[in-house]
Amino acid sequence: MGKILQTIKKEGLFYTLKKIIYRNYRKTLILRLNKDNFSKENFSNLSEYSMERIEKNIVKKIDLDKRKEEIFMKRLDDKEVEGFLLRDKDFNIYGYIWIMYGKIYEGNTGFSKKLEKDEAYIYDIYIYDKFRGQGLGKSMVKEILIYLFNKDIKRIYYFVNNLNKLSIKLAINLGFNKCGKMTYLDINNKRKIISVNL
Repeated sequence: MGKILQTIKKEGLFYTLKKIIYRNYRKTLILRLNKDNFSKENFSNLSEYSMERIEKNIVKKIDLDKRKEEIFMKRLDDKEVEGFLLRDKDFNIYGYIWIMYGKIYEGNTGFSKKLEKDEAYIYDIYIYDKFRGQGLGKSMVKEILIYLFNKDIKRIYYFVNNLNKLSIKLAINLGFNKCGKMTYLDINNKRKIISVNL
């Protein structure tokens, strides 16, 4: 608090507030993929890996902190949510991805939107740091897209921070298009939505 008061005295209240808001101002892109825009071309084969549905008895085998483990267990109680692990035959886990059917719920901000029954939302796409840069994330996402389109899902949504250029490029290369954005303030891990257009 002392630094803030010093800045107010030195720079003025308006400048200090503007600085605090700008530093905590975030944008998320909302991307959508229509089934017709997805191509299986250049599909990387995950032959030495497998996608396994996350079940409660598997969660303990995943390298998660206590908070993330609780989040996973809570998600598994929701019948409209599915999670998948990318793993090898020795059960070494490389990453995971989650799917939500019939709704979007963006847990960091509390944003929610009802979807049609032929729509899904993919989120929490994660490859462990030591396995990044090998194309595993792209292959995992493609596997999930094929899985969803085979289930007669017609549209898939994905939210990505506008500064995450790698994830944006991956999504665009897979056929996703920008369809909206969310703007919010993030102050002390409390997020307040300013605007959403979808």
